[in-house]
Amino acid sequence: MLILVSDLHLADHPLRASFEASAFIREVAAQVDACPQDDNVRLILLGDIFELLKTPLWNSTNLRPWHKHSVELESFVLRLTEQVIASNERFFSGLRDLKQDKSLQVELLPGNHDGLLGGDSGRLARAALRRALNLTGGDAAFPTSYSDEAHGIWAQHGHEFDVFNSPSKIYPRFVAGDVVVVELVAMLPTRVACRLGIEEDDRRLRFLHELDNVLPQTGKGLVAWMQFGVSRLAESERGPILTALKDALAECISSARAEARAHGDLGDGLSNFLAAMGRFVASRGLAAASKLVRFEPLSVGELSAVHGRALAIAGAQALSHQDTFLFVAGHTHSPTHLAMPVGNDRVITYINSGTWRRVYLCVNPDSGGRSFATYNEESMLVVQKRVDKHPPAYDFRRQVRGL
Repeated sequence: MLILVSDLHLADHPLRASFEASAFIREVAAQVDACPQDDNVRLILLGDIFELLKTPLWNSTNLRPWHKHSVELESFVLRLTEQVIASNERFFSGLRDLKQDKSLQVELLPGNHDGLLGGDSGRLARAALRRALNLTGGDAAFPTSYSDEAHGIWAQHGHEFDVFNSPSKIYPRFVAGDVVVVELVAMLPTRVACRLGIEEDDRRLRFLHELDNVLPQTGKGLVAWMQFGVSRLAESERGPILTALKDALAECISSARAEARAHGDLGDGLSNFLAAMGRFVASRGLAAASKLVRFEPLSVGELSAVHGRALAIAGAQALSHQDTFLFVAGHTHSPTHLAMPVGNDRVITYINSGTWRRVYLCVNPDSGGRSFATYNEESMLVVQKRVDKHPPAYDFRRQVRGL
């Protein structure tokens, strides 16, 4: 039996996380206990399990994830990973216990937020994670995909289908999404707090720590969230915080542009994203710089890329029996179940494994104005071993807890 989860985003500090480890370990344990005695359970951690981008620690160094490999960067990634491990003991101890008591097997694939684990600069961090989870392999590279004919499945994180979060062809170390997370999402709360002379964990700035929980993760979506957050403050607090926010945001935009020009390519996607931020900086008061956007789980381009990957998998199997029935990815934080025809009367079902964290879903109510649906998303895919040549049985479990 396979259990697949993605996008837990275990952070280096509780302020930057919304993952509930106890609930997660209980659910994994329940699935392990329900597994038939003649089978074993493998947990596939399908990318973005560890948050190595959203931390103000990057502000303490001139290093960045997209810089070329160095001893200094390798040591920094280890330090950050060790803080993630220390801040998420319940997760690590829970999986260690299940490995020992229930013979749970664990497979780890990097995503884009923990992509540093995949390169040379992640060598020491990989070894530290394997020690924390009692895994063999030392500092060997993690796989980038997982395939299992016995379960009829192919899985990968999925950022490869998102041009904003996949490596540049010209500058392979540079990823536009990484720049946004490090230079804006991670830095903004700290820079606003400094301008106001208050602590970073001040309750009034809590909405800024939630930026990466907003859907959609677009310039317009994040602008709408910042407007919404400021509008909910006490009237006497709005002016100073809005001024500090705009000043800090202007600094973050400048840093992001400088990094893109020095180490990669500004590109249309990043340029448009930063332009939306810039319009908010230039706006007066809380006048909307853009209307709220209606959430779409996947863009047309991403769906096309996902379907193209499914067709490629099917094409490789064209001269034999079909052994891939499920194509699983994460990344978007949006649970999705979609049947895709791939020719020769074959169908591959695409499942997006969603996330296990808080979500602020941007909506566009008929009455206008700013509005967000808030909930905890807990998604997990459980796949049974195939019987003969039949497709696998699977249970796509999704629990939404309203907040």
